[in-house]
Amino acid sequence: TPGTFFSFMAAVIMLYEPVKKLSKLNNSIQQGLAATDRVFDIIDKESDIREHHNPVDIKPELHRVTFKNVFFKYDNAMVLENINLDVKAGEILALVGMSGGGKTSLVNLIPRLYDVTEGSILIDGIDIRKASISSLRNQIAIVTQDPILFNDTIRNNIAYGNQNAANREIEGAAKAAFAYDFIQRFPDKFDTSIGELGGRLSGGEKQRICIARALLKDAPILILDEATSSLDS
Repeated sequence: TPGTFFSFMAAVIMLYEPVKKLSKLNNSIQQGLAATDRVFDIIDKESDIREHHNPVDIKPELHRVTFKNVFFKYDNAMVLENINLDVKAGEILALVGMSGGGKTSLVNLIPRLYDVTEGSILIDGIDIRKASISSLRNQIAIVTQDPILFNDTIRNNIAYGNQNAANREIEGAAKAAFAYDFIQRFPDKFDTSIGELGGRLSGGEKQRICIARALLKDAPILILDEATSSLDS
């Protein structure tokens, strides 16, 4: 009958949008599953940095860092050759050189982001390859060339350096990094969300947040890898 026909057509029209959304949902699910596979591939990948079978804990105190005949290469390209350094506790060492000269590679060897190809790096006479990775990295605060920030508040980004820190300590670190004043200009101040990779901040502001985080950690070894390249002089 005409009534049945029109009822059927109305039902078809009403079903069109939900079915269309279901097809799009399936595409999103498939993309999500593919992304999940890639994430688990990374999670399941074994690190090239292996912990010693009987690791030594490095105590939290001022340290002497020594490079002995260190060689390092990426694949077949030699980056560092026969590096010898002795940095005593409390000393400041500046590495100056042309871009691509191996400065970043050298400092990345200290927290064992990579292992030396030849030679050894010692902290207080202990070869870092024999130290527990967690105790080694607990002794180091590092600010990299490219600021590493999270899609979270300014407070939580700074507190990542010491998650047990009180608010006054976080604010003190921000003042020491000369970040406090610009943070206070935001309506939500320290509770301001900075977006993915700190997208709501300028380059200099990102670096100051990272410096504040490193200062809050208060580690015996502080590494600044061109950490002020975006700061105003």
